[in-house]
Amino acid sequence: MPEEVAIDEPRKRIETLREERDGNEYSNAECLMAYSLIDAGFPFSGLRGHYEPIVNKVVNGRPGRTLTSGREPLPEDLASSSLLLFKAFSARGNRRLLEAGIRLVQELEGLVESTNSSDNPNESPRSLVVKVLTTSRIHQGLEPDQSWFELMPFEPTFRAGLIGLGALVAKRAWAHVVVINEGDGAFEALLRSAFLTYHPFKLIEPVRQTEEVPKSVREMARYAERKSKAFVCTGKSCSTPLYTPNALARTLLMAR
Repeated sequence: MPEEVAIDEPRKRIETLREERDGNEYSNAECLMAYSLIDAGFPFSGLRGHYEPIVNKVVNGRPGRTLTSGREPLPEDLASSSLLLFKAFSARGNRRLLEAGIRLVQELEGLVESTNSSDNPNESPRSLVVKVLTTSRIHQGLEPDQSWFELMPFEPTFRAGLIGLGALVAKRAWAHVVVINEGDGAFEALLRSAFLTYHPFKLIEPVRQTEEVPKSVREMARYAERKSKAFVCTGKSCSTPLYTPNALARTLLMAR
């Protein structure tokens, strides 16, 4: 299968990296690979077995690796593990994953200034910490702290994707996609559309029938038709209920 071929090389590289850096399933590279697989739509491809074991170990275990420095876990391991749990929550709708991610983030608060800002030209530990702190606050309905982005190093090489993320946060231009399951079979198609439609910074929140609808869309959901639906929220405004994958995709594409 093409999907199998696509992940063979990254998997081999991560296994080598794990041996070189005394890593495990909770370490930075492993978690970011699993995060990328979910983000690329693997929850809908039948290849969940490539990332679900990592998610399960992270939610039930202790992130980190043992290094000669004696620090365990490393900030980037905590950050990557948290990002993975938030992404897995978006795919599964299991609030246990969201709560576990928030608990890990609580360990990271206050560590932004102490993290290494120039680890490599791709993602510094500080970049990962700022990303997950921002994501966690939005998941909890809180405003991200823009001062985090001012702590980035001056050299653009080490800012990775945070220049764009900082601009989106400053403009409050993230998209919060709420997908509500009414048990009619349309939920999976809406969730798939939310995942596979591009937006530079989107958070997907699946709401199962037994769970409370987020406050941002609660009133509209109460009076909407009793079938699976989605809402796209940017800033303090939300779309009207969206009942088809195409309507959701169009709305999400325009929400930037």
